[in-house]
Amino acid sequence: MGYSPYRNALRQAKMTENYNNQPQEAAREIVKISISPVMMIILLFVMFMLLGTLYLMNFNKVATKGYILKRLEVSQQELKDQSDLKTLNLAKARAMTQMIASGSLDNMRKPGKVSYVYGDSIIAKAN
Repeated sequence: MGYSPYRNALRQAKMTENYNNQPQEAAREIVKISISPVMMIILLFVMFMLLGTLYLMNFNKVATKGYILKRLEVSQQELKDQSDLKTLNLAKARAMTQMIASGSLDNMRKPGKVSYVYGDSIIAKAN
């Protein structure tokens, strides 16, 4: 349905009047942003590099924690071995001094001949 040329002119006049009456700030809000394909590729490359850097930083932090943890486990094992060795030496020294102090070594004698009987259990017999 077509309008008369006078009516179209009246509509266009009202539209220009409304456009001129609006504040300039409203006109400034409408901004077209156009990104060229080259700019898009550069933007994607920068984002890729940024995300890759963040991933490597996180991976490095986790790997460093694992290395420190492994080193601490090795150090703990070495200290445990040293502690076990000292405990063993202390137990040997205490056992020998206990035997000497109790006088049980004085009552011991060397057996002449030892014969073993093998069966369901092992039995030693001394003459």
